[in-house]
Amino acid sequence: RADHTFLVSEILARVSDLPPHQRTISTVLKMLSDRISASLILCDASFQILHLIAWPRSEETAIKRGLEQLDAFPADQQSTACTIFPDSRLYRFSIPAEHGTEMELLVLKEGVLPDGMILTQLADVVRLGINIWGQERSEVAIHELIRAILQDEPIKMRQLSNIFHIDVANINEMWMLRCDESQIERFRREGLPLLRDHLG
Repeated sequence: RADHTFLVSEILARVSDLPPHQRTISTVLKMLSDRISASLILCDASFQILHLIAWPRSEETAIKRGLEQLDAFPADQQSTACTIFPDSRLYRFSIPAEHGTEMELLVLKEGVLPDGMILTQLADVVRLGINIWGQERSEVAIHELIRAILQDEPIKMRQLSNIFHIDVANINEMWMLRCDESQIERFRREGLPLLRDHLG
């Protein structure tokens, strides 16, 4: 398990197979926590806790109290020694906003340090989970499929296309449209419906 670094496809497949009411960012975090034996804390940009999955689960109160007593958090994609548990480190990953507010993922790990590739994929899985199952707006989730196509990530593309029931093999053309930043909301409100009617 420690050598298996294909977290993205593994977690996407497992969550998409669950009943709809269980496809949540909390489920994603629980799976990841169990997978790497670490506590995961998803916060807003001001480090207010949104989801906390403790490892072991019984340590949730201790982790909350420990985070409140921290003087500072590590920089993005960095870690620092942590006194919440003996021989533990706290890692931080900023999750970029997709039509929402930026979030921060904190990973609290005791003992053996996780592989760097695992940590990179961890942040990617959480970003995908937020965009697919953490928001109601399906167009945000479709952006993830487009991103996977443009970045030529076949495994992720296949998993996402299965989730959205899209046959990627039938896509043979893509249009890219640009507009001024100040006009984005108007374009979404007025321009996109016109394009859909014209192309439909």
